[in-house]
Amino acid sequence: MAKNHLGIDVGWVWLVLAALIGAGGLSYFDVKVSVAVLGVALVLGVIILAIFGFGVATVSSGTNFSLESLNVLNVTMPVAEQKVGEVSIAAGVAAVGIFVAFWSWVGFEMAPNYAEESIDAKRIIPQSLYLSAIGLGVFYTLISWCAVSAFPTEADMLAKAVGDSGNFFLGPIEQFVGGWAKELMSILILTSSFACGMAFHNTAARYMYSLGREGVIPSALGKTHPQYKSPYVALIAQSVLAALWIILYAVFNGFDDPNAQAYLGVYTLLAVLGTGLLLVLQAIVSLAIINYFRNNSGGNVFTTIIAPPVSFLVQVWLVYLLVSNLASFAGTSSFANAISAIGAVVIIIDLIWGVVLKSAYPKAYANIGHMVNDG
Repeated sequence: MAKNHLGIDVGWVWLVLAALIGAGGLSYFDVKVSVAVLGVALVLGVIILAIFGFGVATVSSGTNFSLESLNVLNVTMPVAEQKVGEVSIAAGVAAVGIFVAFWSWVGFEMAPNYAEESIDAKRIIPQSLYLSAIGLGVFYTLISWCAVSAFPTEADMLAKAVGDSGNFFLGPIEQFVGGWAKELMSILILTSSFACGMAFHNTAARYMYSLGREGVIPSALGKTHPQYKSPYVALIAQSVLAALWIILYAVFNGFDDPNAQAYLGVYTLLAVLGTGLLLVLQAIVSLAIINYFRNNSGGNVFTTIIAPPVSFLVQVWLVYLLVSNLASFAGTSSFANAISAIGAVVIIIDLIWGVVLKSAYPKAYANIGHMVNDG
């Protein structure tokens, strides 16, 4: 955007580091600062998406709405190799694409991380989870339906997705709403991306803060700022680790190709790996919920008996879809082809660490999560 509008060509590494400094700086202060930034970005993002959906849904021609687009079983259907105009579309399946959807949805589970900084957390946190999961879930489903239906044929949609993905939303909103909406959406995409990055930044820091305070990792990470009450040591540590990771990635993979290095590498492939691991973790947690409420009172039949096994089965199925169809997504990328192996290694190391922690440091192991569970 800086190059198109200002004539300034800024390397992707500097943009990432600038965003990291911004996220770290804002997160350092009272949580209300982060909430205000995230809230404004979310509201503006929802508004521009609503404008997009309304513009696409109310036109009389040029779109292709079909209820079949909402059939979730289509994720297992193969996409035939084809050529649309000058765009070549490789054969594959849409199953891996479901991970992009889940990756976009990752974050709703972060609400409990802010429990201690909330008023009446036992009431507010569950409400926020249900409202975000149901309300935004329905909204994003409808907007996604409008997005894939904003083209006259499925072939046109596939050609745009493969050949010009950056304008998949921007093209239709310019066509059906206007140039002003395209410019506004292009800006809000950036602010929303920054907000997402800051949300993940805050969450990672608060995980370190909790583990530091519970004695699992160095206790210095469990300190809070005397004035802002933020987990400032963990936030600084998270900022430094993220900056080092980005710099090392750029050193070994290059600075000159933002599409391959930043978008496909940092933004997409690592997100697919992280989302797959998160689904495995959430599937295990779903089983843990059943065991927890078997030994503790609380909850109801739906939340303690029905929902957990359904959640477990769905998430295991999604991980299976990723692993079994990864070849159609990975192509020649060595890292993409190694995602399953890397994920398996991470899971094995974590399991070993958990066993060692429980046997060698039982007090620290017993402390995990008790601040929220007992509070």
